[in-house]
Amino acid sequence: MYLPCGKWSGGYFSKQLKFTKYNGYKILVKKGYSFSKSEKVFNKYIEDQDLYKIKSDTNNTIQKYMVKCLLNNLLSRFGKKKIR
Repeated sequence: MYLPCGKWSGGYFSKQLKFTKYNGYKILVKKGYSFSKSEKVFNKYIEDQDLYKIKSDTNNTIQKYMVKCLLNNLLSRFGKKKIR
């Protein structure tokens, strides 16, 4: 990570800001976002689209593959359990 001299602005994650502050820089936060944990964020998406039904009922291999990708991408990326 590069820590420039002088004034600069940009978008940074909290870990980056903590590291920068730890190294003696002064930080003025102008705006921020707070995220809260939500349960079952994509259930409505999956149920409304009937993705499981389409995947199991179709004989079209391309359609089946596309639906499989939609389901797997959601589950693999957002369904990971955070290990501390």
